[in-house]
Amino acid sequence: MTRSLAFLSLLLFSPTLLAQGALPPTLAAEPSILLAQIDDSDLKDEESLKQLMQIEYNRDAMSMGAAVGSSFIPGAGWGLVYAKKDLQAAVPFAISVIGYGLGIAYMAGAFNTSSTAICNHERDGRVNDAECTYAEIPRDPNAGNRIDKNTPDPRSEDGMQPYFRTAGDYSTSVVGKDFNGVDTGLIVLVSTYILTTALGAVWAGSTVSKHNEQLRKDIESTAQRRTPASNVSARPIVQVDRQGGLFGVSLSF
Repeated sequence: MTRSLAFLSLLLFSPTLLAQGALPPTLAAEPSILLAQIDDSDLKDEESLKQLMQIEYNRDAMSMGAAVGSSFIPGAGWGLVYAKKDLQAAVPFAISVIGYGLGIAYMAGAFNTSSTAICNHERDGRVNDAECTYAEIPRDPNAGNRIDKNTPDPRSEDGMQPYFRTAGDYSTSVVGKDFNGVDTGLIVLVSTYILTTALGAVWAGSTVSKHNEQLRKDIESTAQRRTPASNVSARPIVQVDRQGGLFGVSLSF
């Protein structure tokens, strides 16, 4: 913005006035010739350069609160979406999908397990679990072909020893463990939320901070290019003759 002020003040003086001594500006006579009169009433309502820069900054700046706050929504990538970083937002979104999916699967029992007892023979290893119980089944003549403790054990050395004699060849053991995934699933869900939220909030906050910092630098740089100090100048206007003289100042900015 450039304005030219042709004249600030005009003083009419003469040798007579000079002989009487200098007068204070408040007692000086009105100039007999007025070359220009400045009307700056239209400038009082205009914003200063600093205010204009702030308006420009507020228009394009991103909100740190919005970016960080949005990251607390499950998924955690919403702050990066606000910061116009859709590609980067895919990272916390992907971690959230995997983490929440795994946690829900645990809570639904997809990974639940239970322990079980198995029967082992000292020579043949794991065998049918029922074989460990044959030695405990009493003889019952009315049970027909039911296997009981007197039934010959085919795994004995001669294949004729009854189960009650070979009971020591069999043993039971427990394999596996009881596991309920509810607690684990809850831990996975909470951990996923904390991890993704922290990642999204820090990433989005850093992105917004860098954007706003660069925006302010660009605005200040633009303002400095548009208003260099060399554009402000003052030029005195002096004229003296036998009748008197005049003095004025021309300002350009």
